[in-house]
Amino acid sequence: MVDHMISNLSDRQFGFIMGRTAVIQLLCMLDEWTEYIDSGNQIDCIKVPHKKLISKLPYYNFHPDIIIWINSCLCHRQQRVMINGLFSKRYSVLSVIPQGSILGTLLYLVYVNDLPEICDSNGNESQMY
Repeated sequence: MVDHMISNLSDRQFGFIMGRTAVIQLLCMLDEWTEYIDSGNQIDCIKVPHKKLISKLPYYNFHPDIIIWINSCLCHRQQRVMINGLFSKRYSVLSVIPQGSILGTLLYLVYVNDLPEICDSNGNESQMY
């Protein structure tokens, strides 16, 4: 499964790919972002909505049973915080991939893989998808 994914990743991806490092990509991005902010522009972050992520999985030939399993792991999650021993109410988590797992990394790469092709060099959307 991982070999299949790597062979289908954009050649503009850096993270978790042999011969490329996320650190080098991060340094390049930090340099570009610093110049961009110094020029008075803004930087946006990526949210990973579960529904959009799940909809991309068939494109990468994930088996339907695996898609059901991933959907079950991501969807219907809730979170709350505790401050001074008191819990907040629960809120649905609609756009977070749990970090610290191989699956989390793979799902993130699936979600962002097509971004270099749909964004121009300034990060602006160049076509609708």
